[in-house]
Amino acid sequence: MTSVKQIANIANAYGLNLYTYSPGDGVTRYRFALQFEQDSYFGGNGIATLLGRKEARLWLLGYADAIDRQRSAQVGYTVQDFIAH
Repeated sequence: MTSVKQIANIANAYGLNLYTYSPGDGVTRYRFALQFEQDSYFGGNGIATLLGRKEARLWLLGYADAIDRQRSAQVGYTVQDFIAH
């Protein structure tokens, strides 16, 4: 299972900060925010707020994939192209 620290490390690699909040109802809230735009869970709205670690992990994987695809389009090749040659 992916730890909160692992999720935070991946988020940081993609220019995001991760904030968590556990209100006591058994479901931790995970908020992603662009780095330098928010300094705490309650410091702004962030770009996504998810309920539970599984949702946070899946959202981050989709975000990372979209960023990777965008970067590949800008340079004109994909990672798979690079590996194949």
